[in-house]
This record gives sequence, C-alpha cells and structure tokens, in this order.
Amino acid sequence: MSGRPIYILALQAEHKEVHGVRALFKRLVRDHGLRCIDIHELKEEVDMTDDLFDFNNAETPSEPVIAPPGLYWLRVEVRPGAVVDDHLLPAKNGYTWHLSVKCTVRGGDYDGVVAFDYITLRFDPTGASLAVPTPPPADKAENYKTAVRIGRSKLRSLLESAYAIDPSDDSEEANAKRRVKDNDFLNLNGLRFYARVDIRKGTNGYKDSNSIDYIITPDMPEWPTPSPGNAVVSRAKEFDDEVPY
Repeated sequence: MSGRPIYILALQAEHKEVHGVRALFKRLVRDHGLRCIDIHELKEEVDMTDDLFDFNNAETPSEPVIAPPGLYWLRVEVRPGAVVDDHLLPAKNGYTWHLSVKCTVRGGDYDGVVAFDYITLRFDPTGASLAVPTPPPADKAENYKTAVRIGRSKLRSLLESAYAIDPSDDSEEANAKRRVKDNDFLNLNGLRFYARVDIRKGTNGYKDSNSIDYIITPDMPEWPTPSPGNAVVSRAKEFDDEVPY
C-alpha cells in the first residue's frame, strides 16, 4: 500500500434532477491532485430514528438474481484481504492464499448480477498460518502447487481479456500489461473482461449462484467481433462514466 490518505465525502442532492455531478467531481479532484476511486449513488433510505435493536421494519432480503449460462462482460472488484499480505486471504487449508474478487455483469438484461471467484496465488509449504505450523503431506502439497498454477493462469487470462492482448503476444507492451500495476492487486479494480458465466449448484443449504466457467481471450472463437477496444476500464482510467461495449 502507498500509505497515502483516502477521503470519503457524502453529499445529498437538494432535488431529484442532478446532472453531470460525476464528471464535475472527477474534474474537481483531479485539479487538487486527487485520484477518483469510485463514485456511486446510495440507493438505500434508512430511517435513523428506528430502534437500533428492532428490525421488524427492516426490508426482507430479496432473492438473488441468477444469470443463465452464457458470455458476459464482467467488471472486477477486489475484495480487500490482509493488507500486510498483498490483499490475499488465507484459505481454510492453512497453506494457500487467494485473491477474492467480485465480478459484476455489465450491460445486457442481467446487468448487475454478481459472480464471486477465488483465485489461488500463493502456497506456503510451512503452514505458517496454522495454529501449529507443519508441512503438508506430499500429495496435498502437489495439489496446492497445481492450484497456484491454475490461479496464476486465470489471472493472466483476466488481464489479457481486459486489455485485449493475444496470449501469444510477447511484445514489451503486452508483457507490461500482464503485470499488476504498482504490485497492488487493488489496481485490478474496474477492469472489464469477457467470460463464460455458469451456474454453481448450491449445497449444504446454500442456494445456486453464478460462477466464472472460463475467461475469453482474443485468440478464442468466442471473442467478440469487432474487438471491444476501449471497453476496458481500470482504476487508472478513473471509472469513466460512459463506456461502450
């Protein structure tokens, strides 16, 4: 992490019709040496006079919308983990660490539907995160190493899809885009990539949910034509208001 401060400002409009406020705020923060991370409207209306311990008037949770299997543009949001460990979260097995990402469908009939994914990126053979550190059995260790290889491959595909890079492109520019900016996984926030989304059947009382089946890169027949070009949005581009698909 850079150690630079992050400011949060909440404003309420005096009337319902407010136009151009997002663009205005972004210009203002740039003029003062700030970077816009996110701007969104709060949809919930909470009565702060309600009894803090009485939830009879709270809204009933709605059923999550499930998108049917198919190809979608997805927007990445990293779910912050342990800051001291590059935002990676320890797995229950005690040996691997993963990146937790929230991927939101952008555009189409299922805009806003969410699929969560966990990308394994690190294996600690010492089991340091366990109460009693101990190396894993040899067969388990191989499984954990395989999970890391798969995770690194998935993250590479995500970057290639977001930046429209052919996997065979080994140019300096392509290689640079396959590196996470500033070695900070939060810089993946806002990237949009193309993927096939499937439905994961719920088990042990959990309901069905969407999952990412595989990521589409420019070398694959499913890649949209013509190429989406500037459909990519990253935190570096400050979450542009209008992004063509």
